[in-house]
Amino acid sequence: MSDQYRTWLMDFNMEWLGLCRDKLKDNGTIWISGTCHNIFSVANCLIEYGI
Repeated sequence: MSDQYRTWLMDFNMEWLGLCRDKLKDNGTIWISGTCHNIFSVANCLIEYGI
Protein backbone atom coordinates (compact mmCIF):
# COMPACT_ATOMS: atom_id res chain seq x y z
CA MET A 1 0.00 0.00 0.00
CA SER A 2 1.51 3.34 -1.01
CA ASP A 3 1.97 6.16 1.47
CA GLN A 4 -0.26 8.39 -0.66
CA TYR A 5 -3.12 5.87 -0.52
CA ARG A 6 -2.58 5.29 3.19
CA THR A 7 -2.82 9.05 3.82
CA TRP A 8 -5.95 9.34 1.69
CA LEU A 9 -7.55 6.37 3.47
CA MET A 10 -6.78 7.79 6.91
CA ASP A 11 -8.18 11.21 5.92
CA PHE A 12 -11.30 9.61 4.45
CA ASN A 13 -11.93 7.50 7.54
CA MET A 14 -11.31 10.43 9.90
CA GLU A 15 -13.85 12.49 7.96
CA TRP A 16 -16.72 10.00 7.93
CA LEU A 17 -16.10 8.88 11.51
CA GLY A 18 -16.05 12.52 12.60
CA LEU A 19 -19.40 13.10 10.91
CA CYS A 20 -20.82 10.02 12.63
CA ARG A 21 -19.45 11.11 16.00
CA ASP A 22 -21.11 14.52 15.58
CA LYS A 23 -24.48 12.87 14.91
CA LEU A 24 -24.39 10.09 17.51
CA LYS A 25 -25.72 10.59 21.00
CA ASP A 26 -23.24 10.22 23.85
CA ASN A 27 -24.35 6.63 24.39
CA GLY A 28 -24.99 5.93 20.69
CA THR A 29 -23.77 2.84 18.88
CA ILE A 30 -22.02 2.54 15.54
CA TRP A 31 -21.56 -0.74 13.70
CA ILE A 32 -18.44 -0.80 11.54
CA SER A 33 -17.68 -3.51 9.03
CA GLY A 34 -14.55 -3.46 6.94
CA THR A 35 -12.10 -5.48 4.94
CA CYS A 36 -8.52 -6.29 5.75
CA HIS A 37 -7.27 -3.32 3.68
CA ASN A 38 -9.02 -0.66 5.76
CA ILE A 39 -10.22 -2.03 9.10
CA PHE A 40 -6.96 -1.20 10.87
CA SER A 41 -7.12 2.36 9.55
CA VAL A 42 -10.65 2.65 10.95
CA ALA A 43 -9.48 1.26 14.29
CA ASN A 44 -6.66 3.83 14.44
CA CYS A 45 -9.13 6.63 13.70
CA LEU A 46 -11.46 5.43 16.46
CA ILE A 47 -8.55 5.46 18.89
CA GLU A 48 -7.60 9.01 17.82
CA TYR A 49 -11.21 10.14 18.39
CA GLY A 50 -11.36 8.36 21.75
CA ILE A 51 -14.38 6.35 20.67
